[in-house]
Amino acid sequence: MNDAVYPHSEEAEKAVLGAILFDPLRLDDLDFLESADFYLIKHQWLWDIYRLMVDRGESVDEITVAAELKTQHKFDDFGGQSYLTDLINSVASFQNIMIYGELVKRCAKRRAIISAASEIANLAVNSTGTLEDITDQAEAILYGVTHFVGGREDMSLRTAIGEYFDEVEKRYNDGGYAGIPTGFSEYDALTNGLRNGELTLVGARPSMGKTSLLLNMAYNIAEKGYKPLFLSFEMTVEALCNRLMSLVSGMDSNLIDAGKFRPEHWEKMVDGTTKLGEMPFYLRYCSGITLTTVRSICNRQKRSTGLDVLIVDYLGLINPGGKVTNQNQAISDLSRGLKMLAGELNVPVVVASQLSRDLKDRTDKRPQLWDLRDSGSLEQDADNVLFVHRPDYYVAADRPGIAELILAKQRNGPIGMFNLEFKKALTKFVNAAPRPASIPTWRDN
Repeated sequence: MNDAVYPHSEEAEKAVLGAILFDPLRLDDLDFLESADFYLIKHQWLWDIYRLMVDRGESVDEITVAAELKTQHKFDDFGGQSYLTDLINSVASFQNIMIYGELVKRCAKRRAIISAASEIANLAVNSTGTLEDITDQAEAILYGVTHFVGGREDMSLRTAIGEYFDEVEKRYNDGGYAGIPTGFSEYDALTNGLRNGELTLVGARPSMGKTSLLLNMAYNIAEKGYKPLFLSFEMTVEALCNRLMSLVSGMDSNLIDAGKFRPEHWEKMVDGTTKLGEMPFYLRYCSGITLTTVRSICNRQKRSTGLDVLIVDYLGLINPGGKVTNQNQAISDLSRGLKMLAGELNVPVVVASQLSRDLKDRTDKRPQLWDLRDSGSLEQDADNVLFVHRPDYYVAADRPGIAELILAKQRNGPIGMFNLEFKKALTKFVNAAPRPASIPTWRDN
C-alpha cells in the first residue's frame, strides 16, 4: 500500500508542533495525543522530545529543542533549524490548535483501522484455529481500535455537580435507586442497587447456592425490564432453563427435569414458558473461553440488543489464556480485567467466586474478607463483596431454609447482613421476614 493511501495531514501535524514551540503550555490541551499519532517519523521524534523536556522541567523553544535533537543525534535527519522555523511559520491560527490536534488523532485512528483490517485478513488466511477462535481474535483486534482514545472526557465541577443533582432529584421524585435493583430489598436498601462500572463479587463455599442467587438476581432484574446477560461457565443452557422454569412456575426442579409432574401442572409450564420467553433475559454457556472472548460477547450483545447487567458464573472457570504459572496471579488478572470491563461497558458486573473448603473447619463458618486473601487481588478489585452462608448446610436444625447474605465490603457505602429465604426444591431465594433481635448482627472483624 503506497503512502497516499494512508490517511494523514502533514499540515495539521506541523501546525500542532509549531504551536507548541510558540506556546509550550498548550501541551496540556493536547494530552490526548501520543507520538504514534503523528504520521511522519520526525514529527514523532519531536513530540517525544516535547514530553521529555516537560517531564524534566526544561523550557521548550526553538533553541532548547534544537539542542535536544543534537544530543539525540537526530538534528540533521530532522531537517535542522530551518525545519523548526518552518513549523512555527506553518501555524495558520494558534486559536485552532485543538482542531488541528483532533484532525491528527482522527487520521491516526483511520490508519489504525487499516492496520487492523490487514491483521484480521492475515489471521483469516493463515490461522489454524477454529472459526470461533479466529472470530474472537478478530473482534479483539478491532476492539483495540474502536476503543482508541479520541479525546478528553474531563468536565468542570459545575457540569459534573449539575448532572449529579439532576440524578438525585430524579431518584427523590421517583423513589428509585441509584443503580439497578436486584429484587432483594435489603440488599438494594444497603447498596442502592447495582451501579454502572462496579464489580460485585458473590463468594461462597460449594453448594451454598451461588448460581441460584445469581440466576434469581438476573430473573428479578429482567422482570423489571432491564437486560441482563448471564454467562455460565459451569451449567449448560438447558440446566439454567430448568432452574428458571422451577423459579417461575413454583414446581420442583427435579420433577420438571424428569418430566414427572401431574397433567394439571402443564398450565404452569405453559405460563412459565410464556413469561420467560417475553423477558429481555440473555444467557450463554461459555465453557473454556477467555476474558477476551467474554469482552467480544458483551460488545456484540450491547450492539445488537442492549446490555444493562453482566453476570458471570463463575470466576474460577474463566480460561486465563496462555500458560498459568501462578494461580493467584491468574485470578488477579481476571478480576482486574472484569473490573475494567465494567468500566468499558458502563454496566454493573456481578461475578461468583468459590471460597476455600477449609472454611468448614472453623467454629464460625460465616465467610470473612480474609477468606479471599489467597485469591489474588479479588478483595481489592471488587467494589462490593457479598458472601452467602446457609447455617442449615452444616446443622440441619439451625434456622432451616434461611440464608445469611453478608455484605462484607462496599466501597461507597455501609456493610451489613440480611436474611433471604432459600427454597431448595425450587432453587429460589426470596426476601425473608425481618431477622429476630435475638440473632446477632454480623460485623466486620
